[in-house]
Amino acid sequence: HQAVAPYGLVPLPERPMPAERLQEPALREGTPQRRLLAAHDQRIPGTNTGWIDITVRTLTPTFVGATRDGAPERSLTIDGRPALPGASLRGLIRNTVRMLTGGETGAVNTPQLFFRAPAASHSDRRARHVMRRLHRQYRDRGGAPSTPPGTPVQAGFLHRDPASGSWEIRPLAVDRPLQVRLADLREDLRRSPGLPEFEPPPHEAGDRGGPGGYIPAEVHGAFQYLPVVALCPRVSGRTVSESRFWAMAVLPSGEEPAFGHRESARDRLRERWVRKRAGAEQAMRRASGERSRSAARGRRNDYDRALERIDDVAFEAHACVLVLTGVAGERKNAYLFPTATDPDHRLPVPAHLVHLVESADQITRFQAKNFPIGLPGAAAAGVADPEPDEAAETAAFRPREGGLPRA
Repeated sequence: HQAVAPYGLVPLPERPMPAERLQEPALREGTPQRRLLAAHDQRIPGTNTGWIDITVRTLTPTFVGATRDGAPERSLTIDGRPALPGASLRGLIRNTVRMLTGGETGAVNTPQLFFRAPAASHSDRRARHVMRRLHRQYRDRGGAPSTPPGTPVQAGFLHRDPASGSWEIRPLAVDRPLQVRLADLREDLRRSPGLPEFEPPPHEAGDRGGPGGYIPAEVHGAFQYLPVVALCPRVSGRTVSESRFWAMAVLPSGEEPAFGHRESARDRLRERWVRKRAGAEQAMRRASGERSRSAARGRRNDYDRALERIDDVAFEAHACVLVLTGVAGERKNAYLFPTATDPDHRLPVPAHLVHLVESADQITRFQAKNFPIGLPGAAAAGVADPEPDEAAETAAFRPREGGLPRA
């Protein structure tokens, strides 16, 4: 994995140019920092603008990929002549300046507002090394470590106080969200009156989800954030305790669980444990060492004991909100977020993070499409509820889709 830079002979500066230095002229003019972060498509007082004239001469065969109407890929041409897109030249110049200066070419959003867990099972050794390093840096900055390994970060609900305009997160009262198999969910929701048919989600790009694949808000909008009641087994043990985070049956909101619901949930729990036991049995036969064989044997014995006592398992009912996510490979499960939260546990969201979330760098195409400007209660500008003395500054912001719904 040796990297060879084309500018290896060019001496680099002692240290990169901090982005704040690039913004100093604008800040001295009185332009607020959030103004620079939220409107990269506008000219900022105190900064420079201009153009660069270049001449390109090809030294080797040149190929710029382009496809039209599903035809085979070929090099880009305009009126029959080879062409280089302006965006490609801009990116080339930007990256060249980055390498020569060890810095950026303009003010950018540098905060990382989210972090994905390391891809521990990734087949690429280099990728695993990089992700472990990122995870270590995340912990060193005060991020919550994964304990035990594989436990997701704490989830919660985002709320806004209309009186103060501030945001807060209300963490879940349980360790993590619940999960339910899509097949079980479809079967249970089919009995719910007033709901359309929950068809299998399209998994391939180009299906009804559009060019980007399955988008739940567009394909299954009637079920997204649907209030439901989930039945989860009340179990404990070294191996089977993870089953308590799985909904074995889903009921419409407000419906009381009956005997038939619990028996259906018990049958699904039995099917799950039988399947898990078979996996442990197979792992025991394939194990190459005594240690891994012994671990697989222990899991198999745990499931044997659990199946013997399955008729005594009780089920708890949780009021939840259904959350459908997109396809990573082929999604087989959905998430259920219990709505019960601790009223004494609130996490305030700093106002500057709200501004960063709504800046051009952070808004995704999914947000822009599903949270348009005209959405009732949504933000019509790039900032959240400005104070009266900021009205003049806010008027300069271009309305942008994807802002947080103020409702």
